[in-house]
Amino acid sequence: MLSRYKRYKCIKCDTMDHSPHLRVVISCVTFETVKIVEPILAYKADRVYLLYWAQEGVYQKFIDEVIRQLEDHPIEIIPIEEQILEFEPMIKIMVDIIKKERNQDNHVYVNISAGSRIFSSAALIASMLEGGHPFDVRTKDFMIKKEAYFDDDKPIGISKSVHDPVSIPPFKIQPPDKKLLQGLKYWKQIEEKKGYVNQIRVIEKFHEINLMNDVFEKTYSGKQRISGKAQMRFRRRFLEKWVLQGWVEKEQRGRYQISAMGNQLLMIYGNLI
Repeated sequence: MLSRYKRYKCIKCDTMDHSPHLRVVISCVTFETVKIVEPILAYKADRVYLLYWAQEGVYQKFIDEVIRQLEDHPIEIIPIEEQILEFEPMIKIMVDIIKKERNQDNHVYVNISAGSRIFSSAALIASMLEGGHPFDVRTKDFMIKKEAYFDDDKPIGISKSVHDPVSIPPFKIQPPDKKLLQGLKYWKQIEEKKGYVNQIRVIEKFHEINLMNDVFEKTYSGKQRISGKAQMRFRRRFLEKWVLQGWVEKEQRGRYQISAMGNQLLMIYGNLI
């Protein structure tokens, strides 16, 4: 569930500590080695997740080198090949990993100073949501030339040496109201399938998933239909709140559609509901 392993399998060390409260470090590997390995050793990690995207060329050499250095230590290494330049897969996998480790009462440290900017953003948000501990690593000495990421044939990266990791003070992000978010998720599914949203169809779906109840009334012919009261409740409890918060907006034709903000919220929180 966490990953698509392309080249590596999980590397377990027979001497690693299997007691509760393991120290777990998550990093993203692009053009750095020292900035990845040194903090892992500084935190005395028992398990590390290495996110990377090495389809070809020089990127593969850096993940190879990081793993080679870590294999000399009693650390469980979990390499994960994922699209680190896209926000949605990054936020999903980061939330997934941190939640999984925190549920096992492990301490999770997240290196936000290396890797893609998309990874850093997703990692910081995921840490705030799920209780990870983000940290920054400042470079002490750079390689002499910006283009020279290698010492002979050995990958080094941009940083030749680094300072000790600096913890970033944690604070929690309060996720949006779960029912409003869950309703928006199903609204989006209908919108994507039909190209527009029929509010009657949305109410029927909400009734199926227990977001709304008592939504039907009988007609004179004995058939069931969505009642006017149910439609008013839907607008009051969902639609008006979505519009007020900017998650849904009204088109010129009078139809409602999910806004850019609504889509961003679903991208960040959609896998949490």
